[in-house]
Amino acid sequence: MEKARALRKFKEGLPKSPSKRCAVISTYLARRSPRSPTIANLKHSVSPVEMAVVADIQEIIKSTKLKRSKNARSVMNSVTASISGENLANSRARRVAGGQRIRSRILKSESSAWALTQQKTRKDSISEETKKTVYNFWLSDGISHPTGNKSDIKRERLGPNLYTSHMTHVLEKTQTDAYLDFVAKYPEIKIGQRAFEKLRPFFVRPASEKDRNTCCCRYHVEANLVFKACMKFRKSCDRETDSQESGLSRI
Repeated sequence: MEKARALRKFKEGLPKSPSKRCAVISTYLARRSPRSPTIANLKHSVSPVEMAVVADIQEIIKSTKLKRSKNARSVMNSVTASISGENLANSRARRVAGGQRIRSRILKSESSAWALTQQKTRKDSISEETKKTVYNFWLSDGISHPTGNKSDIKRERLGPNLYTSHMTHVLEKTQTDAYLDFVAKYPEIKIGQRAFEKLRPFFVRPASEKDRNTCCCRYHVEANLVFKACMKFRKSCDRETDSQESGLSRI
């Protein structure tokens, strides 16, 4: 009863705010002797010696973890080994040996990773025929068209000093609209929109603002070329009619 009454009085004397209450309790415990058996038996009480050891370890790790010298690595191994209680060098050697053993067993088997270039990771993996159909659909009329600029070339790296290039294509509609058109055209092919967009060729890109804006000079040049071609065709027709009329007059 005496303990309960003292605890009740202690609670009533503490502030109402949780932060202030924690500050008062921590200050009270800090002012007591750390060597007192009662304080040492408290679970939430930490000895200043232990705090100093932890602070020293943190300072050592912080100062040496970014260094690349042999001395710094040996210090880090010693500190971590003393904390974890295990020889990290032996543990690392065991992990590396285990990984090499597994890799060698897989590479020497009949289903080696070198031979699994067309591996299907899932039962519903996309077939090569479906990939080809999606590829051709992205390049079909009404979905994308070339930019018309000779300098618009997209290049992709295939390997060391090995590249492939292709004329850049611009989408005429959004990717969602393209997917809906594909589903309507090929209802027998079951493919999600995310997978459909991943199969888009590397040289096909969405339309930007500059693709939607066209200079009037381009229309003028194209109209001029068409007019010249028409005039040339008219002159050729006039020559043919003149030659026919002259032939008839001689007859």
